[in-house]
Amino acid sequence: MICPNCGTANPEGASFCSVCQTSFITPPPVNLQMNQAVPTQPKTSGLAIASLVLGIASIPLCGLGIIMAIIGLILGCIAISKINRQPDQLTGKGLAIGGITTSIVGLVLGLLLLISILMPALGRTRELARRVQCSAQLSNIGKAMALYSNEYNDQFPPTLELLTETMDVAPKNLVCPDSGDQEGQCSYIYRGNDLTAASQADMILAYDKYDNHHGETRNVLYAGFNMERIEEEDFPQAIDHDNELRRQIGLPEKPLEEPEILSDEE
Repeated sequence: MICPNCGTANPEGASFCSVCQTSFITPPPVNLQMNQAVPTQPKTSGLAIASLVLGIASIPLCGLGIIMAIIGLILGCIAISKINRQPDQLTGKGLAIGGITTSIVGLVLGLLLLISILMPALGRTRELARRVQCSAQLSNIGKAMALYSNEYNDQFPPTLELLTETMDVAPKNLVCPDSGDQEGQCSYIYRGNDLTAASQADMILAYDKYDNHHGETRNVLYAGFNMERIEEEDFPQAIDHDNELRRQIGLPEKPLEEPEILSDEE
């Protein structure tokens, strides 16, 4: 066997050259499979990263970050689900958990801020609804007075409470829903006991007490059975006008009756 390196003749079957020690053994061929999978490093889940970013961003934005917090919460849950299904391909479970946690914090803070903003508005809406209900009740009292005057020679009742006995008016209908008065009390000041159905239509029959609507407005019932809501600062002028009409027809003036205020001053 001739050595391919130095050309020395060696015995047949020799494994090495006797001169240069070159190996005569040919290594076996490496059998590479084309479909053999090459191990790869797991990737960090992009959904987990997005969830964490959105969760952190939602906290300082509070109310404005509610949508971001909801999206971050959803992405975090999806990320954890995918990581659990593909643990050898995806990582970032801790990031997803952090995104879910911060998203929940941002969502709670946003909801608390939203509630604090909406509660006064909702309270104001309920108050306006009670004022409308009060106006409707006073209007119904006017209708009952009209029926009373038809049966009693155009005279109005001496008290509003008499309507509960003669005109089938429920006692609760004499209570303004915004006043805090209890059933059996009357929430309205009555000025029409010396008026008749023939009195001028713009004379005042009854109106809200001062505290019924926190001293802001008054519902007023006129002799023409029409209603008007008057701001408190304009109400004394309405009473002055009514007293002027009373003087014109020879009736005594009536002051702005406020039993609660008078009792406080005493």
